[in-house]
Amino acid sequence: MAEDSWILQYATQLGIKGNFYTGLNRLIKTQWSWTDGSPLDYTKWAPGTVFHDAAFDQAETVCTSTGGHLTSIHSDEENAFVLSLTHMGIEYRNEKQLTWIGLRKPNYPANATWAWTDGSKVDYFNWAPGKPENITGLQDCAQMYTDSLDKNPVRDTDFKRWNDVQCSLTMRAYVCKEAALH
Repeated sequence: MAEDSWILQYATQLGIKGNFYTGLNRLIKTQWSWTDGSPLDYTKWAPGTVFHDAAFDQAETVCTSTGGHLTSIHSDEENAFVLSLTHMGIEYRNEKQLTWIGLRKPNYPANATWAWTDGSKVDYFNWAPGKPENITGLQDCAQMYTDSLDKNPVRDTDFKRWNDVQCSLTMRAYVCKEAALH
């Protein structure tokens, strides 16, 4: 408990307001650990902290319930930041092990225009080669390849890029983004 209080006090001294990342990851679906690999022996979860996979609409609902939206991405730097929050360093085996971002075609099939859930301008794309493809005709939400099909991500041309998938799929991760505090 004292360590938790110290972290809060230190963050306050640094001028950090609101939520911040402490280095905790869920590398295995049922197990949390610190980024240095040490086991988790204490938790003080905030109300509403999510411990389950979610479909796109479920993830967006969680984000809006805390005052945000699924993340919008407007630059290579933002893309790299989102990757840093969700990259687990594993070889993924299926698309459900990847990460939702807030990009979707909200009025599909009447309108096939991509839009961010936060309403911000779509001014940046980072599609993987050959994407979006909409093979099934139902792929109207976007995910980020936050892990690699190969132990060496450099060989995976999709790594760090986006893919279009069905919104009903459940992903292991998603990133919420709140408006900047001024």
